Amino acid sequence: MLFRPLFRLQHRILRPYSIFQRPLLYRQPVRQITGKQFTEMFRKYGLIVIGTYATLSFTFFCGCFTSVLYFDISANDIARVFDNITTFLGFEKSEHGESTWFKYVIGHLPEWARTPRMIDIYTNVLLAMAMNELFVPLRIGLTAGIVPYVARYLRRPKLK
Repeated sequence: MLFRPLFRLQHRILRPYSIFQRPLLYRQPVRQITGKQFTEMFRKYGLIVIGTYATLSFTFFCGCFTSVLYFDISANDIARVFDNITTFLGFEKSEHGESTWFKYVIGHLPEWARTPRMIDIYTNVLLAMAMNELFVPLRIGLTAGIVPYVARYLRRPKLK
């Protein structure tokens, strides 16, 4: 009787299996969050979900903005990359140099906002926003994983 659990474990480890099916001992359960589970989580935790997601989003945006500033990316660099992409894809370059929408947007800005330094700041913020959107799946997963711990921390009894 004592060796019966050990025999079962050996049977699971040594049994033949195909490459497409791993034995139960090694198989990791994959937990996918469905829309129904997410709404249940939102009902259970309420505004903590929104606060956690907003905090993670702001943190990721600050990280993206810092990396854009650290690598010193300017509007000219981005324009050069987009020109390379358009020529690679076979689109024709514009003969005017600047696009008409860029002139339209800049034309509606006040004079102090049209300086080259302010345009570089706008470019950096827009690039950081675009980079931030790439991390949406990671932020949603982190939010789903962190919210129970944050809720437990916020709902604990306060010591006075």
